[in-house]
Amino acid sequence: MTMPAPLTARFELAQTVVREVGSLARSLRQSSLVVSEKGRQDWVTNADLAVEARLVEAIRGAFPGDAILAEETQRAAGEGEHLWIVDPIDGTTNFAEGLDLWAISVGFARKGRIEFGVIYAPDRDEMYVAARGKGASLNGVQMKAGDASRRHNLVLLGRSNRTDHAAYLNLVDRIVKSDHDYRRLGSAALSLALVARGVAGGYYEAHLNSWDCAAGLVICDEAGCRSGLSDIDLILGGPVLVAHAGFLGDALALVNPKADNS
Repeated sequence: MTMPAPLTARFELAQTVVREVGSLARSLRQSSLVVSEKGRQDWVTNADLAVEARLVEAIRGAFPGDAILAEETQRAAGEGEHLWIVDPIDGTTNFAEGLDLWAISVGFARKGRIEFGVIYAPDRDEMYVAARGKGASLNGVQMKAGDASRRHNLVLLGRSNRTDHAAYLNLVDRIVKSDHDYRRLGSAALSLALVARGVAGGYYEAHLNSWDCAAGLVICDEAGCRSGLSDIDLILGGPVLVAHAGFLGDALALVNPKADNS
């Protein structure tokens, strides 16, 4: 299946520019990192802003008619025909503290449908990409998640102050009492990429902004994962549950034990 030329050009641009800004972010962290507080446990650095500015510059230079939704500075008024969805550094706290669990996430939607996603983890030199109908890959090697139809699975979790903390703790309690285990990595984009890779059985967060997950959702989909919830609103975000096919039922039961998941 061949991508239309306009999509191919955008897909190639995304892969090129994320490598460039990955180097920029690492350089700023080493030489002149400045950390500011947006809210409780919500940080932004000068690297976030510089990376986003360069991504926006590259997109507007090549495709001036496209809309851009980006975490720090760009708010699209609506989805439009062509919409770029950008998170300059997903996992800012990890990045600032020197952990390698952070990534740059670039998704692209056409008429409200996510067509491709690129997630680059610079410290790990891992490039996860997928285009609708063309499969997913890691550093150029085709990637399949598998069905995870085994007794023990690892559930990756996300948490934010936008959602109920007690509900999150209750979910952790249910997982601890189950046959499964959990981790919270601090980067939704990288967590989704690791589910697509087959490292974990699933990922859940009660609310994600679309810039956190747009790229990851299409990568997971193309790797053979399944979504347990409705499609995310590209502007408002929403809950996200993605799991390997054989684990989806168990994951749904853990997330919402009162629902009939048969």
